[in-house]
Amino acid sequence: MAFADAVLPSPAPEATKAAAARRIVAGLPRSRLAAAAADAVICLFLASLWLLPAGALASGVGRVACGEGCAVVAAASKVILGAAVSCALVSPVAVPLFLIRLASLGLFAEAEKAQRDAPTLSRKSISAVARESLGDPAMLGFLASLPFVLLFLVGDLLKAHSLVKGSRQEEIGSVISDVGFLGMNGLYCFIMIPTIALQLWRAWRMTRPGQ
Repeated sequence: MAFADAVLPSPAPEATKAAAARRIVAGLPRSRLAAAAADAVICLFLASLWLLPAGALASGVGRVACGEGCAVVAAASKVILGAAVSCALVSPVAVPLFLIRLASLGLFAEAEKAQRDAPTLSRKSISAVARESLGDPAMLGFLASLPFVLLFLVGDLLKAHSLVKGSRQEEIGSVISDVGFLGMNGLYCFIMIPTIALQLWRAWRMTRPGQ
């Protein structure tokens, strides 16, 4: 018996992770009121995240249109401040709830299965996975935002290294920085965050078709 116990294989890491995920999901609140409160916290967190690029976009447009003293810029600054404070206050509770919600929807299980099957993927299947990933609007929005992030950084560097205030270099840097800033926040506001929220809502509705 001791020899048999010694040669028995230990549980696979994937099985251990799956069991841990099931225990987490089993510990979720079961009452409708608690579940609704958790969903409300997650929605507040996503809304606060969305308000950050939305406020930044409004601030950038107002600054380009009518200067720093514009009322739109002042209002957008207050929106950004409120969203940042909301994210800071809600995130300690919302982020764990968000991860537990993803686990309850089976999204972690799909990721673990894909990682476990990765060594056996053929070249054709890898290209199929790449095409599927590139078909995701959130991924496309992220990839499209990278050039705007680069433009924003380059514009800021040009302004920072301008030797004379109001010089041609500073003006060019401001234009490049504004283009990158507006494009980056526009993609975050209109594509990335709404797409992530919509995908989460669809997955949640699939698990509760009667609600």
